[in-house]
Amino acid sequence: MCIGSSYCWVTSISERGWYNMSTYETLSLMIAFGVLVVMIIGTKK
Repeated sequence: MCIGSSYCWVTSISERGWYNMSTYETLSLMIAFGVLVVMIIGTKK
């Protein structure tokens, strides 16, 4: 059972390894990283 979806998602990737990630997972990670960067830049200004 997963309580936190994001935590579970990260654990599943870690268990299988970064090289076994699917296209959807890679895309989701890139989007999440992009949003994080935008948030950091936005708060600094």
